[in-house]
Amino acid sequence: MSAETDLRAALAGNAGLTALVSTRIVSDRMEEGVGRPFVVFTRVATENSQGLDGTVLASKAILEVQCWAD
Repeated sequence: MSAETDLRAALAGNAGLTALVSTRIVSDRMEEGVGRPFVVFTRVATENSQGLDGTVLASKAILEVQCWAD
């Protein structure tokens, strides 16, 4: 799973949020003409921790979440 998949699952699993936005929770961009409110999230950076041999030991995803409403 990716950080985006995990975040979307966490947001969609929140009853209070889905009561407001229904299924309008998307990654990267919302299609034009979709009614508000909605949630858009985007990965803005990935930071890798590497070992001495260059092996990636851990990754940290930095995500931005935007909530849009009238």
